[in-house]
Amino acid sequence: MSNPPAHTPGLLAFAAKAPLGEIFDLTRLDDSLFQGRSRGEVSTRTFGGEVLGQAIIAAGSTIPQGRDLHSAQAYYLLPGDTSLPVTYQVQRSRDGGSFTTRVVSAIQRDRPIFTVTCSFQRRPDSGGMTHQVPVMDAPDPETLPDPLVAYAQDDAAVEWVRFLLDHQPVDLRFPEPPTRVRLARGEPAGPRQRAWFRGHQPIGSTRVAHAAGLAYFSDLLLLSSALGPHGRALGDADVQFATIDHGIWYHAPLDPGEWFLYDMEGYWTGDDRAMCRGLIFDRHGTLCASTLQEGLLRRKREIPS
Repeated sequence: MSNPPAHTPGLLAFAAKAPLGEIFDLTRLDDSLFQGRSRGEVSTRTFGGEVLGQAIIAAGSTIPQGRDLHSAQAYYLLPGDTSLPVTYQVQRSRDGGSFTTRVVSAIQRDRPIFTVTCSFQRRPDSGGMTHQVPVMDAPDPETLPDPLVAYAQDDAAVEWVRFLLDHQPVDLRFPEPPTRVRLARGEPAGPRQRAWFRGHQPIGSTRVAHAAGLAYFSDLLLLSSALGPHGRALGDADVQFATIDHGIWYHAPLDPGEWFLYDMEGYWTGDDRAMCRGLIFDRHGTLCASTLQEGLLRRKREIPS
């Protein structure tokens, strides 16, 4: 799921901002059952990255030591409700010599709203074959202005950036104006956008906490990259959107409390769906993760008056 500005329909995709360490602080009910706390008293639609991150924490709490998450494949079944706790049921699917698999179901009102398969790999004793094709070519985040400063003369852009920063525990820098800013200026926008991300507070010290944090942030902005060629933005009154499924593959350790570049592309739309992919680099250019997301993306048949 992505992020509409505060004045548009769909704004309720996010609850109030909270540190990721607090968001990921689950209550363990029994050996394979966990509960995530509510984000507020008002009923709003749960942010997809939050449910994914919490599910990864639940899965990681049931695996042997020395194994790291290498992939997570998630499906969003029903909208979550931020006024209710979420129960995470972990199914211990496989404990092999090299790989451990867990399936996690997120449950509200006795119904599954989300499911994810998480695969963990035993850390190799020594390095094997390695290569990386994608190359990062972006200015360092410290050389880029705060977006509130960069877009200070653009009221719509400032409103959108403030909404993001007020509702998400993240710092942002944009190498180029993102899709929403280009469209608000009346400029053409392609299917690609890039952003430097950094959690505004430390996100724990364990690898599973870092993997959960990266999964959380990987849901921000990604689907919106598919709308640039169509001159629309998430949150427009005539646009309906929702995440259908989301995949993330981990290639190298990354602390999302440090700057990382998210290079996003909406490479296909059709049949009321969109496919988006992303590459996540650390500041040294190492490819640390890849993402794929499919979303419902269509023009509403009727616009309420």
